[in-house]
Formats: sequence, C-alpha cells, structure tokens
Amino acid sequence: MTLCQKTVFCFIAATVLSAPLLTLAQPINIIPQKVANEPPPIPAPPTAPIDPEIERKRCVSNTESTWIKLDDDTFECINQYKLKEIEKCRNQKGKYGTFGGVSKGGSRRSYCRMPDEIERKKSCLNKPDHTWEPQGMWGIHGCIRYYSDAGKSCQSGDDCLSNNCQAQPMTLANPEQDMSHGICARNNSHFGCHSKFDKGKITNSICID
Repeated sequence: MTLCQKTVFCFIAATVLSAPLLTLAQPINIIPQKVANEPPPIPAPPTAPIDPEIERKRCVSNTESTWIKLDDDTFECINQYKLKEIEKCRNQKGKYGTFGGVSKGGSRRSYCRMPDEIERKKSCLNKPDHTWEPQGMWGIHGCIRYYSDAGKSCQSGDDCLSNNCQAQPMTLANPEQDMSHGICARNNSHFGCHSKFDKGKITNSICID
C-alpha cells in the first residue's frame, strides 16, 4: 500500500470513528420540506342524501316490501312483519314513525310511540334502580330495571331478584360452557341473546334485536 493510499485510508477511518454514534434509542426527526406553490389538499365531497325516489323504486321492486307513509309524514320501506307491528301499534292508539330518531348505525329508525310515553318516562325515573334508555338495534326507549345481584351464582330463577337465572356465556377464555351454575340477569331488558338456566340445564334460548 502506497503512502497516498495509507493517508486516504487513515483520513476516512478517523472521520468515521469521530462521528457521533446513533443508537436505536435516538429518534431521527425528518421534517418534510414544503414544496413551493404547493396546491391545497382537495376536500372530500359531502355525502349526498339518499334520494327518496330511488329508495322508493328499490323498495317496490321487492315483492315482499311495501312503501308506506308513517304517522309522522315520513316514508319507509316496510316488510310484512313490520306491517303487523304497525297495525298492532295503531290498534293500541299509538303512532308509528321515526320522529327524528336514528339507530346506532346512524340510519333512520321507526318505532311505536304511545300517547302516554312522557308519563311513562317520568314514572320510570321515579323508581329506584330504573333507567329510561334505548334498547335493541333500533334504539327504542323503554324503562329498564337493574338488579343489585347481577352476576350472582344461581341454580334457578328463584335465586335471583329478577327471577331470571341465565346460562353463563361462552368466551374465548372459556370456550366450553360452564354448566355447574348460572348467573343472575343484569336487568329486565328482553333485547339481546339470553339462555335460561335451571338446575344444570338450559331450558330456553332466545335472541331479540
């Protein structure tokens, strides 16, 4: 190796060894440089409301659906099951409509509003351990009672304030259902999936949404 090569090698080695060592614990901040005359970002277009006429045509194209006017002057695509629900509501002197409400997913919801709804809400909130809250997929409000013995071990409904002993749910941690005992219901809501437990057996299972 010539003297020139040795000199260049020593200079490179000295430069590298004298530089500060970077560790993984030291973050490297990279600040992006702004491009001159960069155009502003284009805002996303607003979501267009659903055209009622398109919704109506889609509804009437289905032989199992009916496009009807509700009691709050809104229109909705109704199936045969919902028609029976509306008829039952009106027979009880209630009104069926959306009344400006929306479901948990943000869509419109329709339900039966009884004439005494305001009075029922007041009566509900005056009772201990009761709340007035939305239930089910459509967020229909109702009076819910919560029980102080919720989650307590039980063998039958006689062991619970709710008179409702439920089977223990299966979870990822407990994939096999424990049939040694049930647990007392949290509240008296009928919405959701429930399995009644009675002395080591599941006597009834139901899902309501």
